[in-house]
Amino acid sequence: MKENMGKTRKLRKGSTIKKVISTLEAQGKRVFTVNEIAKILGVKESYAKVLVHRLQKAHWLNRTKKGVYQVIPSSYGDSLDVPIPSDPYYIASKGAKIYYISHLSAAFLHGLTDQIPATVFISTPTKYHKKIEKQYNFKFVYIPSKMLDFGCKEINYRGVKLIISDIERTIVDAVNKPKYTGGLPIVYEVIQRAKDEVNLRNLLIYALKIKKKTLLQRLGYLTELAGYRWNSQEIASIRKIIMKTKAYLDPSTRRQRVAEYSAKWNLVINVPLSYLQGEEGVR
Repeated sequence: MKENMGKTRKLRKGSTIKKVISTLEAQGKRVFTVNEIAKILGVKESYAKVLVHRLQKAHWLNRTKKGVYQVIPSSYGDSLDVPIPSDPYYIASKGAKIYYISHLSAAFLHGLTDQIPATVFISTPTKYHKKIEKQYNFKFVYIPSKMLDFGCKEINYRGVKLIISDIERTIVDAVNKPKYTGGLPIVYEVIQRAKDEVNLRNLLIYALKIKKKTLLQRLGYLTELAGYRWNSQEIASIRKIIMKTKAYLDPSTRRQRVAEYSAKWNLVINVPLSYLQGEEGVR
């Protein structure tokens, strides 16, 4: 995206570029393949490729993937100093009917990590073909429809309306499935950064709705380690659920040598603190 910053462009009256852009914008969408452009304009695909090249050079099209392009709206005017909508998020918002942006992608959009996602994580009850995931660098995380009833909100991200998990739901999802947030060190980073913004009551309510004991154990330990202050009633409500089930802090390294055990959270701490803080890998 950065290569377009500071560039200018013009739509000259009667020009081919003006006609093409007007025709594409009239379709009510911004993402097209070369084949679709050819059909919309009524030209051969070979000529459509020539037009696409000209439109890219004039800063009216942005390549999102091989053979896939996004129209940079004329509403942005001649100057492209304003940010261009993020193509993967735009495509995701239009491609999935029931969804929310989740895990590492949500954490990044909330400013809770500097880890830039190479993949857009989308939680949805709809099952999509693996080909779509590969084509657009998406990861569809299946969740039951009833799990969409809480912790989601609509945001305006660079001109694109997205449904995204709120901060509390982002933390719950991250702790529940660390691998989709880049691993436990990034999950812990997210929890630390969110400390001053989190509503602890909502965080606990969301975690209880998931109905997973290991989630409560990891969430309790990690938030307490990060300095969150649960009241005695909240701690008691969690302990009542978890005390019969022992769990591992990091599910991806279960067979590692045990360093310590948290009786409070009935949790095996199978990774060192230095690992959580991103200082070293698991040996």
